[in-house]
Amino acid sequence: MLYTILPSGKTLLHLLVNKPTVLRHICEQLSFNEDDDFTGSLYGEDMPVLMDMSGESALDLLLKKNDLTTIEVFLKYLSLQGIDHHSRAL
Repeated sequence: MLYTILPSGKTLLHLLVNKPTVLRHICEQLSFNEDDDFTGSLYGEDMPVLMDMSGESALDLLLKKNDLTTIEVFLKYLSLQGIDHHSRAL
């Protein structure tokens, strides 16, 4: 489900901007600890961070909403990703 891309180019991540509690929970479940051990129940899953057809990412939408708490959790998730992660386009 995390890989679903809707016709407008939006992903589940774009839709969850309006449900920050759920978005924060998913980011926390997908996070690694300092030893690179997976800590969440969604083991082996990755969340694509892509721009939609209008060039906006979920991070752009969070910035527009000024949701600093969710931005912090989201950036922590992104900081733990490798150099070849989808988010490099942000």
